[in-house]
Amino acid sequence: SILKHNFDIKPFLSFEFSSAYYAYYGSKRKFSLVSMINAFILKNVAGYSSLSKFINFLYMCKEAREFCGFYSDVPNILQFSRFKTSFASHIQELFMTLSIKSEHIFHDIDHNLASSLILDSSGILPYVKENNQRFLHSHLQRAKNSRKDNDHNVFPSFFSKLPKFADSQKDARFFYINGSFNYAFKFVLLTNGFGVPRFVQFIDKEFTSKHDSLNHCFSGNPLKD
Repeated sequence: SILKHNFDIKPFLSFEFSSAYYAYYGSKRKFSLVSMINAFILKNVAGYSSLSKFINFLYMCKEAREFCGFYSDVPNILQFSRFKTSFASHIQELFMTLSIKSEHIFHDIDHNLASSLILDSSGILPYVKENNQRFLHSHLQRAKNSRKDNDHNVFPSFFSKLPKFADSQKDARFFYINGSFNYAFKFVLLTNGFGVPRFVQFIDKEFTSKHDSLNHCFSGNPLKD
């Protein structure tokens, strides 16, 4: 009820986003753009990392459905996932709009914290075969079997034989990220002194193609990259 009476996403939705959404779904759409955006806002505010658990929550909570605008039905996992992938660029634009429009709020609370910026990098792990521990263990075993008798450090050989990208997701690079080696979609995150994200950028093929100097920064060593 707090969100319902104090937050309205409509003024932040661009005409391009609305046009793209309604052109994609046409007159047979079951859910409005506002309802889909509200659902993802509620999902993150409530701390649900799983779409299936969030959908169960919507079915059980009438107030949550009313906030989202789901009066007759609730989207399934495929509909939620398709929305994210089909309108990723528009969602990013919406995030930037919210970031800009909310900047004055943080400065009113504490100018020093609002002016402090922290840059960090992380990654999102896709469901690819290369992230299966058996895949990494098999390559590690091959490196151990092929090493010379006087070579006690097997990891240089191990890293050199691993593919640099996931086979099915070329933007998923091999990195040491989030405490382990994984194939991940790398991104950089800019937060203010309150710990609130202000900007996010994925280091994908589209981004590196616009910044040619980055193509020469990858050494092939996952510890350095």
